[in-house]
Amino acid sequence: MSVTDRVRTLTVVLSDRIRVDDVESLVEAIRHMRHVQDVVPEISGPAAHMIAEAEAKKAVLDAVYTALYPEQAKTIKKAVYEDKQVRIQPSGASE
Repeated sequence: MSVTDRVRTLTVVLSDRIRVDDVESLVEAIRHMRHVQDVVPEISGPAAHMIAEAEAKKAVLDAVYTALYPEQAKTIKKAVYEDKQVRIQPSGASE
């Protein structure tokens, strides 16, 4: 990410499953933060947690790829999205 990128959504994964009535104070606190349009708690289940975890891992990998290989970042991101293998060539190296 760069300082000119714009963020539209944040995904928060809680460390434990929390009862709906116990999480309400957290939801209200987040709603009152600046720039927050809405907060929607999701009932926990294995699929919801796995999706959130996969999205978080993808975001970290995208940042690492962009930092290590800025010239190839778009190609790598597209290949990862399409589940293809890409040979990463360091800048300035010839085959």
